[in-house]
Amino acid sequence: MLCELCQKRFAESFLWTQFAHPVCDGCRDPNDLHSLVTKTEAKQNFLLQDCDFGEREGPPLQCIIKKNPHSTKYGEMKLYLKCQYRWRSVPGPFGEAARA
Repeated sequence: MLCELCQKRFAESFLWTQFAHPVCDGCRDPNDLHSLVTKTEAKQNFLLQDCDFGEREGPPLQCIIKKNPHSTKYGEMKLYLKCQYRWRSVPGPFGEAARA
């Protein structure tokens, strides 16, 4: 596979394995573009609706399911890759203009 950022070949990476996103581990930016965000946070910060995570505009968004760290009584968390759902967000004064 070829990394979309550095154009180097890589055999395996976290983003490719979990999200089919062609970025090598060396180029991964876990604090911004390639951060993992909960569905609730994505809906609040980017004004997304539940249908935006499905097949509304293209294939459904992939996620990682983890146990909730706050309590075992709560449901499991779905973590989404920030750069994959940003382009589905609503641009405007109340949401992040992500269609750049």
